[in-house]
Amino acid sequence: MPRPREKNAMPNIPGSNGFGRCGNFIILGEQLYKGGSVLRVRMQWFFPGTLFGFLIIVGLADLSIPLRASVIFSNIIGPCCGGQAIDGSNFPPNSAAEQFTPVATYLVTDARAVVLAVQNVGADPFFNIAIFSDASGIPGLPIGQTVANLTAPPPLGGTVTASFSQTFLLQAGNPFWLVLTPADNSTEVGWETGGSLSAPAAFTDSTTGLGGWIATGPNHFQFAIDGTEVPEPNTLLLAISVLLVLVFGRVRRHPRSN
Repeated sequence: MPRPREKNAMPNIPGSNGFGRCGNFIILGEQLYKGGSVLRVRMQWFFPGTLFGFLIIVGLADLSIPLRASVIFSNIIGPCCGGQAIDGSNFPPNSAAEQFTPVATYLVTDARAVVLAVQNVGADPFFNIAIFSDASGIPGLPIGQTVANLTAPPPLGGTVTASFSQTFLLQAGNPFWLVLTPADNSTEVGWETGGSLSAPAAFTDSTTGLGGWIATGPNHFQFAIDGTEVPEPNTLLLAISVLLVLVFGRVRRHPRSN
């Protein structure tokens, strides 16, 4: 009677140690025995070109996965509490901003703000939305597109969406600012407070938001930022690359004997 192999022993494959070559195939094999009985036999055959092909397929599959739509930040609960004035130069001019920090890297698609039209005599409900960089705790410069001439709904207010025609990148862990500015001299709009989350806020009497900012500490202006998360490098692709290097390196160390 043939003597059974020890458990976890590798089969006797040309090339030694479980890796060998038979014709144009790389062989990886494992046989488990117990008491003379085969518990499990696992034998895999890979043509070298198949490994490269599989690697390419995995990479293309990763690129073809659609980016996942996400809410980057939101503290919106809806109209409730009155608002901070966004005013043109016919009134005491004022622009306002609130900070947010993405937890991942995103391509921004839109921003939302809860606003209301004040409806004073001579006032109009038009305003602008933009995302600014951070400059040591206050808004710096606009990033991407400024969406202009949005209309605040009267009389109780509501959520207005600014859709960016071109997406732009927000890196994880970096602070940014949502900035509301007046669209013209007659703008008088309220940016609703009472949001579910507080964040650093800032104000300026510049009607463009370019300079003059004064940080005021946390506030609750209601807004949301939406986008699509940028995926991290595919770890499976990296693992397959390492496996490919190891397998072909092993075969090269144990060339087929004639």
